[in-house]
Amino acid sequence: MNRIMSGWVDKKTYYCLLAICYLLLATCFLNGCDSKAKQQKVKIGDKAPEFVLYDIEGSQQRLSDHGGRIVVIRFWADWCPSCKEEMPTLDRVYREKRESGLAILAINVKQPKVIAEEFAKNLKLTYPILIDEDAKVAKTYGVMGLPTTFIVDKAGIVREKILGELDEPAIRKLLGAA
Repeated sequence: MNRIMSGWVDKKTYYCLLAICYLLLATCFLNGCDSKAKQQKVKIGDKAPEFVLYDIEGSQQRLSDHGGRIVVIRFWADWCPSCKEEMPTLDRVYREKRESGLAILAINVKQPKVIAEEFAKNLKLTYPILIDEDAKVAKTYGVMGLPTTFIVDKAGIVREKILGELDEPAIRKLLGAA
């Protein structure tokens, strides 16, 4: 830090380099640092790839189990500050709209079940919390950072892909008449 202050590099450049390092670490985290990892790039308009994961209660969950509903797929981890802020907001929207056809599948990436369980318990989340410990589903969806959210329509087509934070008005706007 002394070199920064003494003029070796200015503060703006320092923070830019710090942000780049963070993004590289996040990418490495999700990809297991495997430069040969091949990821699908799920695009808007694509059929959402099927997956099977276990939730924190030990029940198997398939994306196809939620066919005919609007599905929010949220990739997250407990170390993600915006995930901690936004997951309760998603839960409020879920409680309001689940009877009218909304499903939320919150997929914890690369963390043990016990961490996801504690996180969900502390925030009193009621939607399914799925475990993707090896990040296989995250890789299939082309997730490069957390949080990443996909909105899948009733026909199973990806309608939105959102990288980063979502506040309540944005969530409600994305879900429209769900």
